[in-house]
Amino acid sequence: MKNLSLIVLMIGLSLFFFTSCEKEEATLNDHLIGTWNVVEVQATVYLFGIPLSDTDQDPTGTMTFNDTGWATQDYSFSILDSMYTQTGSFTWRPDGDQVFVNENFSNPLIWNRSINEANMQKATYSDTISINDIREFTLTFTR
Repeated sequence: MKNLSLIVLMIGLSLFFFTSCEKEEATLNDHLIGTWNVVEVQATVYLFGIPLSDTDQDPTGTMTFNDTGWATQDYSFSILDSMYTQTGSFTWRPDGDQVFVNENFSNPLIWNRSINEANMQKATYSDTISINDIREFTLTFTR
């Protein structure tokens, strides 16, 4: 009986040590936290249903995501001969491959990430300016 109890105890301890020593997989938050260089901005602007597309392969600036759910942005890009500057703070919350970004405490933008790696992120979101002006952006950032 003592041998059986000892064997059960050893199996239980073995399972505990082997399962508790597994390396945890990186979460979506772990990949996004930190400072990123914005390296490409793709955009499609739908004016009255007509799509106009452009890509800036040389934007300037960074985005920084911290582990408290706040982020800052300071980057510029040119699309369809217009210069855009994104500055300020916002809140963010990941949910699967989506990131909910809330600027100015309005309705959140939903970023859909197609690349979620430690050194590269790529996310697409839509911004409705008016019923006749819808803009879809794809941001690529690297460390």
